[in-house]
Amino acid sequence: MRSLFAIFALVAGSIFAPPAHAGDLIVARTLLEDPTGALTIADVAGRVTAPSGPTVPVPSSKTVHWLCLRVRRPAEGSKVVLFLRPSFLNDVRLYEAGAGNPLTWKTRVTGNHYTYGVRDRASITLSFVVDVPGPEGTYYLRVKTRSPATIVVEALEPAEAERMDHGRNLLMTFS
Repeated sequence: MRSLFAIFALVAGSIFAPPAHAGDLIVARTLLEDPTGALTIADVAGRVTAPSGPTVPVPSSKTVHWLCLRVRRPAEGSKVVLFLRPSFLNDVRLYEAGAGNPLTWKTRVTGNHYTYGVRDRASITLSFVVDVPGPEGTYYLRVKTRSPATIVVEALEPAEAERMDHGRNLLMTFS
C-alpha cells in the first residue's frame, strides 16, 4: 500500500509540476586531477585541462579534482545555482574571481562535513549560488572526498534548483 501511494504521489507530482525552464547553463566543463592535493587556485586558474562531460568519476580518496565551469547567464536575472550531486561529498570549495581584480578570489565551502548554516542553501543537495556578471562567468570547484563517487555538476536557475530539490526530497520521503 505504501509503495502504491508513493507511485501515485510521484506521478501526480510529475503531472502537476511546472516545466523546467533553461536546463543546464554550463557552457564548458574542464577537469584537472591533483594527485597530491597541493595545488592552489593560483596554480589552477587558467591552466589547460581536460574537457569533461556532465559527470566526473572520482575513483580515489587521495586525489583532489579541480573543475573549471564556464557558466552562461540565465535569460532573466543573474543568479545561478551550481547544483552538485551526490550529497556525500566531503569538501567542495568554490573559487570565483573577485570584483574588480581577477587575481583575487572569493571562496566558499560546502560538503557533508559542514552544517547547513554555512551553506549557501539549506538543502540536502550541495550547491552554491553565484551571480554571473556578464554573458558568461568562470568558476572553479575543488573537490575532495573520501568515498569514490561520480560527481554531477549542473548550473540551474534558482527556481529549477528548488524544483529538483523538492522532487528529490519527495522521492526520499517515499522510498
